[in-house]
Amino acid sequence: MIKILVATDLSERSAHAVQRAVQLIRRQGGGEWSLLHVIDDDAPAAHVQRQVQQAETLLQAQAERLGEQAGSVPRVIVGTGEAAAVIVEGAQGMGADLLVVGAHRKSALRDFFVGTTLERVVRSSHLPVLRVNGPVTHEYRHALLAMDLSRTSQQALKRARELGLASLDNLHVASAVEPVAAGAMMEAGISAEVLENQRELLREQLVERLNAVGVQLSHERLLVQVGSPEGVIGEALRHSGADLLVLGTHAREGVSRFFLGSVASHLLASVDSDALIVPPAG
Repeated sequence: MIKILVATDLSERSAHAVQRAVQLIRRQGGGEWSLLHVIDDDAPAAHVQRQVQQAETLLQAQAERLGEQAGSVPRVIVGTGEAAAVIVEGAQGMGADLLVVGAHRKSALRDFFVGTTLERVVRSSHLPVLRVNGPVTHEYRHALLAMDLSRTSQQALKRARELGLASLDNLHVASAVEPVAAGAMMEAGISAEVLENQRELLREQLVERLNAVGVQLSHERLLVQVGSPEGVIGEALRHSGADLLVLGTHAREGVSRFFLGSVASHLLASVDSDALIVPPAG
C-alpha cells in the first residue's frame, strides 16, 4: 500500500487534491494518509496559535467525513514555519510515497518550478508530486509520459507504475525535436529533411530505451514530432485523451533537460490534465 501526504491550503484547488487522494486510498482498500496544512509563523505567537487551532478544528471535522469515503481516516497535521521544510519533514515522518497537491493559479506561470515550495519539496525530498488540476470524476484512464533520452524518463515511468498511476495497457509516450528558427536553419544549412532524419533517429532511440525496461508500444502510441515541447506534449495530450501527464526530473536541474525551467512552467500551466512529477530516488 502506498502512503499519501496531501498538502492543503484549505482552498478549492486543494479540495480537488484531497478528493484524488480519497480515490487512491479507497482503490487500495484503505491505508495510511495524512492532511498537512502549513501556517506561516511570521506573526505574533498568539495569532499563529489561533490559526493553528482553527485549522486543526476544521481539518479534524473533514477527516472524519473523508475517512468514511476513503476507508481510513487521515491523520491531521498542522505545522508552522517555512512550507517546504514542514512538508518535507511531514513526508519523511510518515514515510510517504506520494505528495498530492492542488494546482496553482494559471496566471503565475513560474509558480510551479521556479523557486517555489513545490520545487524545493521535489528537490529535497525526492518525493513524487501529483498535481491535481481539477475535480475528480474518475480514476486515471490514460497516462502520457513526456520522454527524452535521459534515464529520468525511464525512472518516472517505473515510479508511476509502482504508484498505480500508469499501466502499459493505456500508456502513450511523446517527445519533441526542437526546431531552430527558419533563418538559422538556412544559415546552418539545416533542411526539413535533416529534421525528419533527427525525428526518426529520436524515435528509434526512444524505442530502444522503452524496450530496455520491458515496454513495447504500438506506433501510434509513441508520438515524436518536430516542435516545442509545450506544443508537442499539448498535442499528444489532446490526441491520446490522456488524463495524466508524467514528467521525470533531475535532482540538480529541477526538470530533465527536455523540460528546462520555463518550459516546464509553461507546459504545466498550459495543460488541463493532472501531472505526476517524479524526481530521481534519493
